[in-house]
Amino acid sequence: MLESVLSAFVPKSMQAKFLLSQVKVAHVNEGRIRVIYDKIKHDDEIYLSICDNLKSIDEITEWKVNRVTGSVTIHYDPQRIIPGSFFDQLLRGARAKINA
Repeated sequence: MLESVLSAFVPKSMQAKFLLSQVKVAHVNEGRIRVIYDKIKHDDEIYLSICDNLKSIDEITEWKVNRVTGSVTIHYDPQRIIPGSFFDQLLRGARAKINA
């Protein structure tokens, strides 16, 4: 679902990079990533969209959105990540961003 929405505006090769440009990566650990996205604090439509999209990513096992802090914590199963998949690209980009 998320990929289909992004594909209307952003070329497939740039979708993960675009999403990462919108958030602050707080940390990335094996099996867990946390980002800060201030817009979810006050925008119900963005909050609901994020929740819907997180449900559709197979690698994600659990997630939590904290609207007070703008934090999105995602737990994922590293064994389920398909090399080159959208989620794989997100993780690689998040690791690169936090190490920059």
